[in-house]
Amino acid sequence: MSSQTENANISRGTGKLDPRHFTPMPKNPNIAKFFREIGLADELGSGMRNLMKYGQAYGGEIPQLLEGDVFRIVVQTPEAQQIQVTDQVTDQVTDQVTDQVTDQDISLNPEALKLLNVFTGEHTRAELMTKLSLSHRPNFSNLYMKPLLEQELIEMTIPDKPNSRNQKYRLTPKGEATRTRQAGGLPTS
Repeated sequence: MSSQTENANISRGTGKLDPRHFTPMPKNPNIAKFFREIGLADELGSGMRNLMKYGQAYGGEIPQLLEGDVFRIVVQTPEAQQIQVTDQVTDQVTDQVTDQVTDQDISLNPEALKLLNVFTGEHTRAELMTKLSLSHRPNFSNLYMKPLLEQELIEMTIPDKPNSRNQKYRLTPKGEATRTRQAGGLPTS
């Protein structure tokens, strides 16, 4: 049994690639540049070496790399390994996907995003309003605080006493992740 994957390609030729007589070049320069910029790309050509090494160990046969307008990789997959899916792996993947989907469901108005970006620790409501040069408390509560609290992006430091004069607010891990995504220019919805 075999598995196949395809990718858009700027090819220099057609046919099967031979790793012994191969000159590395990015199959999709735009994607390669992006992964180099974010630090997730190895040296040019390392993908083919790793694919040959681990593909044969995994499937018992050397993978086929087919050059053309569409770059194809064919890897043999043992049937037994395809059938065996443990509950642990299923649960782990389910949890990861759920977290990712939950994080992507965040939708914030511009005001709430401004507030999210001023957090540097724990702050009182008055400190946050001052940082944003705001004075109208109901407006601040409805447009700025409420969306972040409802989506659990910020939390109270004294949750059992929401009206305490010592109440402060801080980012949650979900809020920090959302702010980081925003800073990187990635959408949250």
